[in-house]
Amino acid sequence: MRSPVSLHFGERVTITSLRRVGVKKLILDQPQYQDFFFAVEIDTSFDSLLGNINTNHIGIDLSTIVSFSSVDTLSPGVDFKSGKVVNAWIEYRDSMKMVCVWVSYSSTSSPTPILASQVDFSEQLKEFMHVGFSTSNGGGSGIHVIDHWQFIKTLDYGSREEVTPMDTIEEGNCLLSS
Repeated sequence: MRSPVSLHFGERVTITSLRRVGVKKLILDQPQYQDFFFAVEIDTSFDSLLGNINTNHIGIDLSTIVSFSSVDTLSPGVDFKSGKVVNAWIEYRDSMKMVCVWVSYSSTSSPTPILASQVDFSEQLKEFMHVGFSTSNGGGSGIHVIDHWQFIKTLDYGSREEVTPMDTIEEGNCLLSS
């Protein structure tokens, strides 16, 4: 018997005030969800009930597993099912209330993010939050590895010259979603 909402085949980077959260909780509690969570999903599954755009996309989720913003990654040439190592960068600029996501086979990000969306965390982020990574294969098998995890809180970008600071990115330079 098939559930009305199938499980994802992909990864999710999440920020939440919850101590424990899983896909089952997000699905079951979704209509009455009280606690904020933010997630960037790297998804290789298509589920029309979840509003997925295709079988190879990145989505930004806010307190629901239905992405409010997403982008196809095949068009710019990144295939999550290729077996190649894919690097991802996720940045939030409070001054712009903007989340930007870059993905690449290279170890350096391009100047232009693949996805940028307006998100205001000012009311949602608490003093202590949990950051995590989750993955699902549904009925398949796969390996999901985090080779490097880094958090940077800085006003100076001198140490990250290969990445264009988001404060210098104009609307025309990236895929903006509303």
